[in-house]
Amino acid sequence: QRGTRRRQARQRGEEGEEASSTLAAKPQPLHAPPTTPLHQLVPAEVANWLEAHNLAACAAVLVAQGIDGAMLSDPELSDQDLLELGITLSIHRRRILQLILDARMPEDAEVEEELLATPGSFHGEEEEEEHE
Repeated sequence: QRGTRRRQARQRGEEGEEASSTLAAKPQPLHAPPTTPLHQLVPAEVANWLEAHNLAACAAVLVAQGIDGAMLSDPELSDQDLLELGITLSIHRRRILQLILDARMPEDAEVEEELLATPGSFHGEEEEEEHE
């Protein structure tokens, strides 16, 4: 019986080593950010996205409210809106708003750059006023 137990223990140990070496060989992120555009995320994907940025508490609050990516992508979304949704810490609200800006589609950034470069745009008018 002792020999059988030792063999079984040895086999379990070898299986454990094989499993741990397999895990060590392929590190997997816990919550990889989605490659889907923010405005297409369903609430569960929004939660995963926020959890990937260490905002799990905020994720739970927004999922409970049924907030999806389209709602977060609304250009009118403000700090006050996030507060009303239950995100009480201002640092979390600022972080979420920054993440939303960072997640914008590249086309959005190109459009903004074009608007800023267009004569008569807000920034262009300021420069003209400064030179006068």
